[in-house]
Amino acid sequence: MNPAPALAPGAQPDVHRPALEVRNVSVRFRGGRAASEVLALDHVSLEIPAGSFTSVIGPSGCGKTTLLRLASGLELPSSGEVLCHGREITDLNKEVGYVTQDSNLYAWMTVRENVEFALEVRGVPARERHRRSDEYLRMVGLEGFEHHYPHQLSGGMQKRVSIIRTLIYEPDTVLMDEPFGALDSQTRMALQNDLLRIWAARKPTILFITHDLAEAISLSDRIVVLSQRPGRVIKTFEIPLGRPRDVFSLQGEPEFGEIYDRIWSTLRGEVLSSLEGGQEQPASPASAARPAPPAPAEAVPPVAEPAPTAGHVSPTGRTSLAEKARAGVFSRVNLYRALMLVGVLAAWELLADEKWIDPLIFSHPLGVFQTLGHLFRGEQVGIGSIYDQIRVTVSEQLTGYALGGVAGIAVGFLLGRARILSRVLEPFILATYGVPIIAIAPIFILLLGIGYPSKVGMAALTSFFMVFFQTYAGVSAINEELLQLARLMGASRERIVRRVLIPSSLPFIFTGLRQAVPFSMTGAVIGEFVASTTGVGWFIVRASGAFDAAGLFSGLVIMLVIVWLESQILGLVERFFLSWQPARQGPVGRASIRN
Repeated sequence: MNPAPALAPGAQPDVHRPALEVRNVSVRFRGGRAASEVLALDHVSLEIPAGSFTSVIGPSGCGKTTLLRLASGLELPSSGEVLCHGREITDLNKEVGYVTQDSNLYAWMTVRENVEFALEVRGVPARERHRRSDEYLRMVGLEGFEHHYPHQLSGGMQKRVSIIRTLIYEPDTVLMDEPFGALDSQTRMALQNDLLRIWAARKPTILFITHDLAEAISLSDRIVVLSQRPGRVIKTFEIPLGRPRDVFSLQGEPEFGEIYDRIWSTLRGEVLSSLEGGQEQPASPASAARPAPPAPAEAVPPVAEPAPTAGHVSPTGRTSLAEKARAGVFSRVNLYRALMLVGVLAAWELLADEKWIDPLIFSHPLGVFQTLGHLFRGEQVGIGSIYDQIRVTVSEQLTGYALGGVAGIAVGFLLGRARILSRVLEPFILATYGVPIIAIAPIFILLLGIGYPSKVGMAALTSFFMVFFQTYAGVSAINEELLQLARLMGASRERIVRRVLIPSSLPFIFTGLRQAVPFSMTGAVIGEFVASTTGVGWFIVRASGAFDAAGLFSGLVIMLVIVWLESQILGLVERFFLSWQPARQGPVGRASIRN
């Protein structure tokens, strides 16, 4: 199927033709069992005039969101047809913009990057993108927040960003699926006023889904009432309220109440019937169904300034309180670690001195430190010094780590998006992963010899599985709505991979890379255990064979220090690439803005 063709550049839609037409549409979804089906919409027909603000309201589960998905091409009707500007929708409809129930911002993009994303995929030059994003951010009171990440904003501010991200590229038709449902009443009304102001500037067609009748009346030119499932159009109401409208004062007017009562009398029976057993009675218009007149617009609090978060510096240049608290926690944790290490070493020394543990097997900490001192002063160990052995092992480990990591990421992405292929290969991958590396080591040696390649191969294999499983989990867990929104904005497959799939999977990938560091060292050292004349693993085997407990523990300490240093370096890289994550700020730096 081909996507619904877009309008030619510069072309205007025919204002005399409906922006959207739903013609005798029914939608059936397959249920949990193969034989069961759910009829979501039943022979629905309606027209959405170009430039109108139309709301659809009805009981939960009546197919309101399904209507939007049909208009966007994310769903296709089981029967009937849906048209956009006279053209049948048979695939993604890139003529529409879509504002989902959740804000669905890209967490790894700043506010400006989120707002400009659709312009970026359309090839708008950076200077023009910035000019337009500045204009829209000013419209909704978000100037100064351009470089904040979504987690640093309140729910209302995130919703503002979500709306202007859709409106900024000026789609002719905007689909909005209960965008304000999760917000408190004052924030919701403020955003309703913002939406009306932005809509009035260009008058795109808006198809708006809501459960809130007062919201529908306040915003709309027309309200379409759907029945309980399967959804059918019961009646369409014209809203004779003048524009421009002020949501804060509108709901206190007598005419608003009359319209509310008239629509509620039609809607009430469907809401009652949709409730289980019809026992739960919805509030009547005479009591709580119609909202009380809200506070005047002047009572709405201004948008709050961002709460200081870890890593932020105040305008005066002084470190924020959150940053100071975080630094204090970090210092205490390091102190506790140091004390614990000293305690373990002291207990070890005492137990060895008192012969409660055998010093021939466990040595003494002081003996280990003395051996380490000799080794790092350049004492000969086989062919070369301990530095030569470290260089050999680290070279084997890092080469295998890189090869296994790259392969794990590539295969994880491939199988994460190819669900059928992943199901076919899953038992084979799990079976291979379940075989201990020590059992596979002889096969590597037979295939690759006792030299460098076999050690690299074992390090690569152990790294591969750690990185693969995490990458696969990350790619499989991505919110599909994020991908759908990118496609509706016009993003190419390559851009979606680069700007959505990879960034969203990075936390999982880095988790796999962290896990792979010690495992790759294990793979390389096991190879040296089995057959080698160099490396830290060979040094440990040599010390064990000579009953040199101090040398054996020295080798283990060297391995631990190498892995620790590599993990610290990887942690720095991770913090750089994942600076957008709330978790990167620690427990005292997760304050968000409240408005």
